[in-house]
Amino acid sequence: MINRIQDADVQQEKTVLDLRRLICEFFGTFVITLVGSWAIVYRDVGLATLNGVALAHAMAILVMTWMCFDISGAHFNPAITLGVMAVKRSEWSVSLFYILSQFAGGVAAGLFIYGQITAPLFAAIAGKSILGIPAPLFPDFEVSGMWAEVLGGFFFAFTYMALAVDLQRQKSRSLVAPGLALVYFLVFVTVGELSGGTLNPARALGPALVAGKIEKNQFIHFFGSIIGAFLATNLYAFLYIDEDDLLAEEEEREHTKKHVEEAFENEEEEEIR
Repeated sequence: MINRIQDADVQQEKTVLDLRRLICEFFGTFVITLVGSWAIVYRDVGLATLNGVALAHAMAILVMTWMCFDISGAHFNPAITLGVMAVKRSEWSVSLFYILSQFAGGVAAGLFIYGQITAPLFAAIAGKSILGIPAPLFPDFEVSGMWAEVLGGFFFAFTYMALAVDLQRQKSRSLVAPGLALVYFLVFVTVGELSGGTLNPARALGPALVAGKIEKNQFIHFFGSIIGAFLATNLYAFLYIDEDDLLAEEEEREHTKKHVEEAFENEEEEEIR
């Protein structure tokens, strides 16, 4: 009876923890999208500069990563989640719910911004970046924009792998938040104006969906960052992560899963008896 109660407590804790992870991914993406979009709106009306927009995004990433890293891993980005899943550091079922939470956070931020922006402000930013949707400075340079998004997504995901995923660098986890924030800032001020500098499909598509403004830039933001993250995570895994460690982790997860299933089966058989 005591063991059954303990197992139930453990199972309940796992369920609560999973929910907390999804809430963190939702809230983190929401805050990054909200802060970044408002920074772009301020830039469009002359109240912020390129560096200010980059710093706003970076600070949002810094704070939310500090808050949520120990709970969810602080992806806040479907490109990061897909890249981590591609190198078998996350199961597809978990990744799917992460991605859904991230897109929900982006859309919720877009709705929140839509409710905040007044009619005069809408008129002032008309023809620019509606709802703070990231837009390139040179809209006719699609190829350059795609390369910029791929390159930015690559460096951002490579940094995440080095600081947050690689088991041999556990001591560097305290550098995850400032590392990601710094890399984003550097990427944005370097090539961000070529693509809009989102490096994040959920952050780009959320306000665009609310505004009903799905254009070629959104496809660049979507595919560019995902391609960059996929290349970065696989390259990092190939260069620095031992395949034996991956196999050992998979075996340990399977063993734990099997052990838990057997324990519950034994409890059910005892109850039947």
